[in-house]
Amino acid sequence: MSDYNAELSDLYRRVVQSEFQVPATIDEGGDVNFQHPYLGELSISLDGSKPEWMDLVWMINRIETHAFEDLVRICNDVNLTPRPAVLTIDERNLIVSADVALFVAAVGRIPDEALLRGIIGQAMSVLEEAIEAFEVEIQKLDGSPTA
Repeated sequence: MSDYNAELSDLYRRVVQSEFQVPATIDEGGDVNFQHPYLGELSISLDGSKPEWMDLVWMINRIETHAFEDLVRICNDVNLTPRPAVLTIDERNLIVSADVALFVAAVGRIPDEALLRGIIGQAMSVLEEAIEAFEVEIQKLDGSPTA
């Protein structure tokens, strides 16, 4: 098992379960994973040496139906909108991910649970907006005639 801050991971697991009403697990690296009813699998990436930092991440695989160049264009279109979520692509596996990274406490400190409860819902809303914008662009691509 990797060395991580168990207190930090448990805090996030409790908050996710309470705020989103879904079960959450802690993996061997200390990240918190959960299944969203509409978005699917999400994780909160944590670093025990930087407890003030969280990264809410969603991934989807588009390899079977979309070219890398199309995914790059769509991700860049979404990234150029004024929202604090970022879409990236793992070129080798054609996995698109969206994430919202936030500082949620003073440097070196575990976040206050009440503050985390307030922030996590906002982070999820931002992530949902970015994913929705991505899906709209994918649907446009799918609806366009092929050459």
